[in-house]
Amino acid sequence: MSIICSVFDAYSAVLYLQDPKAAGTYRMAARFSLGDRLNVGAMVAPGRGLAGWVVRNNQPLLVNDLVKKKGKIEYYDEEERQLIRAFMGCPLRQAEGVVCVDSKRSHCFSEKDQKILHLFTDHVQSLLHQFEESDATVCDNRYYQCLQQIQALRRQLSRWPDFLQQTLALLSQTTGFEHVFLAVRDSTGAHYTLEGTTKPLLPPGKEMESFDFGMGLVGWVFKNNVSFFTGEHEATVQLSPLFGKKIKTPPVKSAVCLPLVVHRIARGVLGLAHPEPVVIDAAMKSFLQMVADQLALFLENLYLKHRLQEAPRAIAQANLFS
Repeated sequence: MSIICSVFDAYSAVLYLQDPKAAGTYRMAARFSLGDRLNVGAMVAPGRGLAGWVVRNNQPLLVNDLVKKKGKIEYYDEEERQLIRAFMGCPLRQAEGVVCVDSKRSHCFSEKDQKILHLFTDHVQSLLHQFEESDATVCDNRYYQCLQQIQALRRQLSRWPDFLQQTLALLSQTTGFEHVFLAVRDSTGAHYTLEGTTKPLLPPGKEMESFDFGMGLVGWVFKNNVSFFTGEHEATVQLSPLFGKKIKTPPVKSAVCLPLVVHRIARGVLGLAHPEPVVIDAAMKSFLQMVADQLALFLENLYLKHRLQEAPRAIAQANLFS
């Protein structure tokens, strides 16, 4: 932004980008000004003000006499706004944002300047896409490293409680979810219990309580054997209580529940919850599904061991009554 400001001998240069948390609005992402009166919290909505006009029409705008045009610049307070005489704005492709340049001198921008500003916006957009690709690569590497660590834990830890607790902690660190937990089907097959969690989710005294499959979001996943995701882009969705209406849990705005399927039955549910909206993209969904598969395999081994331990007793009883 400082380079753009220098090239056009401008007073301020500002970049607005789409706000992922508020659809249809744009938030200031970068700025440079010769003064200190920029309103960095000002939002741009399509059609409101000069930058809003650029966003709504997806076209460049050049105004060299704001006194006559009475155009309003969104990112100044009223006192500073009255001193600005010229404005130039250019949209990023696909309505991703807008670059704004202004001056305290009338008739200081030309059509040639507008074409140069268009080249700058192309460069800004190229940089943004490079950063997005870089972030995605970093994220993929983080997921891969977490899967490697979980695989190593399986070899290092023979006790299920130790393996589970460290796996849940790894998932919390990797995904950013505050609460990561595992619910498992009990021996009766008609209820589920909370087997492990990174932070307390249930009220004191309820930690060992059993819940039936009609209770809460977790029970719904057990019953229907279907994954559930809701994050930032679905933040308006009213989340069902995790364990039923009667069980008070910390506030949750993002949640993931994945069934751990063993012999076509959901033996457990891997859950993640967070008090704020979280972006749950395709990469995270794929990663969590792989973790769920790993946990399901571990549960299957435990189930088979239990069956083997029970087999001699069943044979002895059968011989007793034969």
